[in-house]
Amino acid sequence: MNMVDTQVRKAEKKLRLFEAKNPGVRDEKFKELFRTKVQANVNAQIRADNKEQSVKKRERLELFTKMTDEEVMNESINENDILKDVDPEPPKLSKTQRRRENQKKKKIAAKQSAKWHQFARLLNYQNEYIMRFIIQSKVISYTSRKAVLNWSSMTKKLIN
Repeated sequence: MNMVDTQVRKAEKKLRLFEAKNPGVRDEKFKELFRTKVQANVNAQIRADNKEQSVKKRERLELFTKMTDEEVMNESINENDILKDVDPEPPKLSKTQRRRENQKKKKIAAKQSAKWHQFARLLNYQNEYIMRFIIQSKVISYTSRKAVLNWSSMTKKLIN
């Protein structure tokens, strides 16, 4: 936005004159003038953006009109090559095929959760064994042993 738009200049002038005549006044008139100034700035920016886009479109159109048939063909071939890289949408499945797919997914999820539960139980048994060893060897005090027992019982509840 190199050149200042006339609407922006007018809105700024009105606000500047109001502030000069009424210093420090912030009433409805001031708010309205300020809003119009902001709106004029926004409109000017939108117009500038639209102008840039129209210049780009015009340049592309000129470039296209100057292109030869071979260049147009090469460009369309390149666009098609790019589109080939994009994965197409999967084909729509029938109701029975969707049901089979869902069953397969459920089986896989069940196997994974079974493995997780097996691992968690194994981990719980190892933790229990370590805690019993610590308690029996009297490495920690009575209160700590009590906390350890509570912790091991809580982990059992969480896993089961």
